[in-house]
Amino acid sequence: MKLFPRRSRPSTGHPVDDDMLGELGARADLGLPRHLVHYLYVADEPTARAAADEVLSDGWDLDRVERVRDSQGWVVVAEQHDAVLSTDRVAAARRFFETLAEGCGGDYGGWKSSV
Repeated sequence: MKLFPRRSRPSTGHPVDDDMLGELGARADLGLPRHLVHYLYVADEPTARAAADEVLSDGWDLDRVERVRDSQGWVVVAEQHDAVLSTDRVAAARRFFETLAEGCGGDYGGWKSSV
């Protein structure tokens, strides 16, 4: 039996997201608003434009839709300003972007946040 059991921390259900939240939480107050960015990669411009419409419909802002340098693919970059990070918010965003990626034959490239 451990004298000091590890304190369980809330989980998003995804280990990469949990690690990112843990790192951010160690450096900054997660309760403060920050800039949040997500990346979606698709094969072509029409698919990217359609995905961008879905991103906007879900309440995200669109940073850009552009061809990926040195690639045939396209990237859709979605963002939210003044986002307060929580396990629920991060998990919901992952579900949205992974579902969108699956529906358009693309790949969800993950997210980043300002500190």
